[in-house]
Amino acid sequence: MSHEALVEQVKQLPEEEFNADMKKGLDDIKAGCVKPVKEAFSDIKKRFA
Repeated sequence: MSHEALVEQVKQLPEEEFNADMKKGLDDIKAGCVKPVKEAFSDIKKRFA
């Protein structure tokens, strides 16, 4: 999936769903559920390459 296609998908999300997803992400960060940046980008490259 291209970046542009992903952006269009996000734009189509209902506001409540988008806000809930963002809250979950922030809650995960606060709880320490994070990855080192190199690992995160490696996962992204594998997923979208």
